[in-house]
Amino acid sequence: MDDVVVRKGLDLETLPLPAVKFAFESTRDAPVGVRLTERLPEPVQQEHVAVHADYGGQGWTAFEDGRLVYTGSVPPGDTVVTLLMVWLSEPDHIYGFLGQPHLRVTSNPNAPSLRPVGVETDLLRVDGRFASDEPFERIRAAVERALTSPADAGVAGPAGDSQPVAAPPPGGTWDDADSSPTGTGPTPGSAVTEPRREALPEPDNDWPHPVVRGGAAELDPPDEETVDELVDQPVTPGSHFVRVETRDTYHGGGAVVVAQELANAFEIDGRQVSGDGRRDIVDVVVVTDQSPGRIVEALVDRPQVVDVFVSPITAEDEGPEPVIDDVVETFEELAAEFDPVDAAELEAELDETEFPGPDGDEFTIAELVGGEVDPADVAGDADDDELHTLQEEISRLADHVAELEAELDELDGEPAVEPDADD
Repeated sequence: MDDVVVRKGLDLETLPLPAVKFAFESTRDAPVGVRLTERLPEPVQQEHVAVHADYGGQGWTAFEDGRLVYTGSVPPGDTVVTLLMVWLSEPDHIYGFLGQPHLRVTSNPNAPSLRPVGVETDLLRVDGRFASDEPFERIRAAVERALTSPADAGVAGPAGDSQPVAAPPPGGTWDDADSSPTGTGPTPGSAVTEPRREALPEPDNDWPHPVVRGGAAELDPPDEETVDELVDQPVTPGSHFVRVETRDTYHGGGAVVVAQELANAFEIDGRQVSGDGRRDIVDVVVVTDQSPGRIVEALVDRPQVVDVFVSPITAEDEGPEPVIDDVVETFEELAAEFDPVDAAELEAELDETEFPGPDGDEFTIAELVGGEVDPADVAGDADDDELHTLQEEISRLADHVAELEAELDELDGEPAVEPDADD
């Protein structure tokens, strides 16, 4: 295979972030097919790499077992270049990409044997909108410093230079990254086909759900009126709010086409189209088990689509359960079985309430409080301390009864109120 080779290196200039460069060269007289298999070094996760549409990105496939496979063809006497862009948590992780890849070559560029086998997984893809910008110069500089340090040094440059480079937030992934590494300049998510999930709430609104964007990444979240109109309550599991901005490439039918395609692909809870026919907004609530990123990916490449906003909607915290009619009816039936008691009846009941004394005699509350009974008769054989305690208790009870009688006197002047069945 000396007539077909792949040269592997690092490209720190072409793209905003460090990239692994693969250059396929062929000296044969006819096109050949190539399949290159690359495995990521252990510190680097698949969600931290991306391929670029202008640099062979369409030829890359990611697999669940960690393989990244490139398939393509090389014209005779030509060189084909593809780039694999990498976000690095540490600059010296770049050494892990310097191993030799596995290359397979066939004389037939369309040979079935070139097709990789395995369970495919998502691979982030970017296009020309992901342009080089000043905030990324720090990243490239950190990698260059790492390349000038010994591989076994464990750090890159002087203390403080081994800080995370373009790393996602702790415990997160590239999709979760909220901004560019320095917090300024353009955010990478606006140009990734399967964009980042933005941290919420957003700067100028209270939208409470995660968001995945594609295209221009400038769409505002829906207002409360739109949500109330389109989202079923209770929220159906798997509901996603999809907002798409379209342009007139289909003679005024761009928005209608997108809305119909969504209806064909998903279960729809609600939809509406607004705009002037040149720039329209399609709002749709779809029910699906697909990830928001896949929904964005399915929409963003359509020629009429300018911007995409997808947000999985979860049910809000449930409030108190409303009182149902059956409960109200049961309460009314129970209330009807009891007659209202007026103040005079309540006072008479208290006067007649009795409790037994030590010798079988019974005393009413009114007799005790009115002083008609000697506390010594109630105490019986109790000692002086117990008698004193009883006297204090009777005195306390007398004060309490006086308060109750005062309240009853006030109630005597008011008519008894029948309960209202509507209350």
